[in-house]
Amino acid sequence: EIVANSAGERSTAAVVAHQEGELLTGTPAVQMTVRQPANAVHSLKSLLACKLESVETASQACKLEQHGEEIIVNFNNITRKGVSALVKCVFENLKETADSALGEDKHDTVISIPLTSSTEFKNTVKKCALSAGFNVLDLVPEPVAALLSLDNAATPTDG
Repeated sequence: EIVANSAGERSTAAVVAHQEGELLTGTPAVQMTVRQPANAVHSLKSLLACKLESVETASQACKLEQHGEEIIVNFNNITRKGVSALVKCVFENLKETADSALGEDKHDTVISIPLTSSTEFKNTVKKCALSAGFNVLDLVPEPVAALLSLDNAATPTDG
């Protein structure tokens, strides 16, 4: 079953924003990319498991820093978070929504990832999802997930 996010959408953007000490994900974070771009980071998937020198930093209004093996997002010199912590935040938000929608707290999940994902990227995504409380059954390429989603939407439910 595909569970819609808190805005009723079947997919969630990989965007996190910082507002008044709180991290926002999904639609509220996307809105912040327009209103206060220095307090939002988008394209988290492209920042995960890579080095800062391989990232097009001009596309981000917030400050990005390299710290060891991870990129750190500096939200307007107020809060600094690693990209993996921000991805975990997105998963935690999704888990809260799934808990509420399904009435349980343990969820088997399949996660979509970019088609050309490295092993390091896959491992990092899985680790973030596990630490947010999901039981990750598989990671599938985004084109496969899109087909599964369409098939799921077209299949009538018994009831």
